[in-house]
Amino acid sequence: MRVVPKMIRQMMVNADLRQWKGTFDLPDVYLGAVAAMVALVEQLPPELTPPDSDKYLSLSAGLAGTKAALDQYYVRRGNAARFCEMSKFDKRNPLEMIYDALEGLPDSVPAPETKGFEFIEDGALRDNLRLDLSDATSALGNNEWKAATVLSASVIEALLLWELKQHPPNDDSTLKSISSKPLEEWDLYHYLQGANKLGCLLSDTIKEAEQAKEYRNLIHPGRTERLKMTCDLGTAHVAIGAADHVARDLANRVCPRPAVRRAG
Repeated sequence: MRVVPKMIRQMMVNADLRQWKGTFDLPDVYLGAVAAMVALVEQLPPELTPPDSDKYLSLSAGLAGTKAALDQYYVRRGNAARFCEMSKFDKRNPLEMIYDALEGLPDSVPAPETKGFEFIEDGALRDNLRLDLSDATSALGNNEWKAATVLSASVIEALLLWELKQHPPNDDSTLKSISSKPLEEWDLYHYLQGANKLGCLLSDTIKEAEQAKEYRNLIHPGRTERLKMTCDLGTAHVAIGAADHVARDLANRVCPRPAVRRAG
């Protein structure tokens, strides 16, 4: 399971680790919860740690102070572990420092290695797509096959909607032959038809994306039962690979992207 800041903060609240301020002696009945919290913080993905240097230092110092308090407890074999306030950190104790450092952090950001979609000028759309593809890749690593499959297919759908919107009005007749509905109301089946007719993707990419489309439909219990299929490692790999190849083809401008775009 992927550890996120919200999980750690909620765990600290549920375990009553937020009730002490400054220097205090932590009763030994809480030590198991503290040890579990330390393990969670150490599993926090690098991209979810504080980007702010002061908060990152607070998290690191708080973690070190917590581990030192636990080590001293085990050496002394006492009935409580002493957590001391740290003067350089507004006289907060290590538990306060950890909680405060994680406050306000997002639970999901694109991993650094995630494809950047630099060919998309809309920064918000570009960031959303990077986040979705990053989450799909994380889901794959966590054996969450359905999430990886569905998220990847949604990235393909968003990419193709963006691509078709780049084409000028003289392509409208081609698109209207597929559906008279506005592009925003199409589904992945229609987007793939449009991309195929306008030559936006390589033929192999079209085939991969069509397979991802079929796998995405397995989100519906009735279809899963009818086809006797479920999302698995294979469907996740196919869908993520298809999303990667769709992005590659669009970045490479398989069909030259017109300079004149449709209105809106």
